[in-house]
Amino acid sequence: MPLLILIRHSISRQQPGVSAHEWELTDEGKTRCEQLAEQLREYAIQHIFSSDEPKAHLTAALVAEKLGLPAVEIQTGLRETQRATAPYFEAVADFQAAIQRAMHEPEKLLFGEETFADAQNRFVETIEQIITQHPDTTIAATTHGTIMSLYLAQVTGRDVFEIWHSLKMPAYAVLTLPEVRFVKLVESVE
Repeated sequence: MPLLILIRHSISRQQPGVSAHEWELTDEGKTRCEQLAEQLREYAIQHIFSSDEPKAHLTAALVAEKLGLPAVEIQTGLRETQRATAPYFEAVADFQAAIQRAMHEPEKLLFGEETFADAQNRFVETIEQIITQHPDTTIAATTHGTIMSLYLAQVTGRDVFEIWHSLKMPAYAVLTLPEVRFVKLVESVE
């Protein structure tokens, strides 16, 4: 049975004054990609796709290299919610509160330049295109915490903020194909 593996990127280096879309992986983040790859080996992934953001793309590239997969295919629709103008929050609690508000009112533009509903629709369309173009194939899509949580909440019916809050860097979810059905969520790879 083919699978869809959704991967949240590994640990990124936060940089105040630099858009989160541009953040890179830390050295620890790169090390965790090796651990992630070992955990994903059992799923026999055939193709790996990635957001074009550096932290996601490098996560995917390191996993692909470790698993001997073909080159990572960039899919811009796997990007995080558009948030280039969102402020940097010094206090984690303030950041979490801002995300929670936007998650619970996804039709309103409350964080960045794209509503969470619009971001979710973009992501769903991208995943559906990938699945259609690669039938009967186990695929992985490397993405980001917020957008991945929005998708998983839609598939599972679980609270989106609870999913998001549980995800560490990296994390992954396993879903069956062609009907997208949730199998499991691994919230942390250490």
